[in-house]
Amino acid sequence: MGLDDVLTVLITWLVYAFVAALFAAIVLANLYAIVHAWRSDRIGWCVVLAALCLAGGGLATAIYLIVHHDEPMPPARSARRRAAA
Repeated sequence: MGLDDVLTVLITWLVYAFVAALFAAIVLANLYAIVHAWRSDRIGWCVVLAALCLAGGGLATAIYLIVHHDEPMPPARSARRRAAA
């Protein structure tokens, strides 16, 4: 195996790793936006984000995160509060 082959394999796997990291970041951003919308009682946004996430569109996630960037993640409801609601 020559130096050219080693560099080709190394660069190929490096590109694969970066593409996988980018894909993971997109999935995590989608999940974060869906959970944020759900906990903020924005059910319409939650449905739109989930549908577009499953369909492969990420534009709604970007819009949601830009519009609501200043809001922290709302806390999860406890089991007691869910049962009382």
